[in-house]
Formats: sequence, structure tokens, C-alpha cells
Amino acid sequence: MKDLFRDQVEAVSHVELFNDESGKPRGCGIMEFPSPEVAKEAIKKMDRMEWKGRKLAVKKASDKDRDEFGRIVSVKNRSTKGGNDNRVYVSNLPFEMKWQDVKDLFRDHVGEVAFVELFNDEKGKPRGCGILEFDTADIAQKAIRKLNRYEIKGRKIVVQEALNEERDKFGYIIKGRESSR
Repeated sequence: MKDLFRDQVEAVSHVELFNDESGKPRGCGIMEFPSPEVAKEAIKKMDRMEWKGRKLAVKKASDKDRDEFGRIVSVKNRSTKGGNDNRVYVSNLPFEMKWQDVKDLFRDHVGEVAFVELFNDEKGKPRGCGILEFDTADIAQKAIRKLNRYEIKGRKIVVQEALNEERDKFGYIIKGRESSR
């Protein structure tokens, strides 16, 4: 991956690619460049570029804390309802959809998606649900308005506010505990 970027822009200072809990690549990472100008050049040249049969999503990284798997762990800007006003919970997704498919769907219909986490069951099979985070609460509300009950591959997805409930690694709500994230 570092070589791919190096072929397109002048320099890559650091690369951190993320794996999931089982050690398999998550298909995402963080790259650092020597200057903001070089980073902007990388985004301009490489966002939506076809590589190994997939379109890359290259954008400026958020300043949010991430765990060892690259997932955002601390989220600011909680809403007054106790949830995070720029996050949504999506369910009834077709099981074959990958995180990039979900991100592309929401980006195409409502705007930039900051983060996607889809959940698998205990056997590693997709549960058809996940959490999406957007840069603003307005985009999250637009996602709920435009894509709740949206039909894709014969299924009507459900898009709703992500409540301030802690979830385990499979996406199940942990009863009786509110999230401190």
C-alpha cells in the first residue's frame, strides 16, 4: 500500500494498516505525509481510484482516538438525548454488503461518511447491522430521513439514531450499561 501511494505522490512518512481481532486486514489505515500539501495531493489523486478491483476511499483523517483495530473509541459532541448526534445505527442490511459498500451507499445519498463498523455474529458471519458516523449531526439526520426504509438487494434497511447504549464486539446492546465512550 505504501508503494502504491509513493507511486502517486512524492512521499509517505508513515503507514499504519489495521487488522481485525482475528488478524485479518480491515482494508483501512492511516498514512502520514510530510506536509498538508502532499496529503491534499494524495487525496486528490487517489480518492475513488481503482486498485485491485476496488475503489479506494482516501480522505483527511479525523483527530479522533482509535483503538488497535483502527476503530474510533472516543466520540465528542454527544447530543442532549444521551446519544451521539452524528452517529446512526443501521440494520436489515443485505448480509453480503461489506463496510465499503455501506459507506459508498451513504456517501452517494447523503454525504461524507467518517466511520463504518459492521457487526458479525459469534461465528464470524455478518449480522446485517452496524454503526455509521458522520462529520455532522445534519448529515446523520439526512441519512435517517433519506435512507430509512431504503430498499437495496430486496431488503428495506432501517436507519435510526444510535442510542447511548454500549454494544459488545458483536453489536449486541450490553444490558444495564450506558456507554462512556
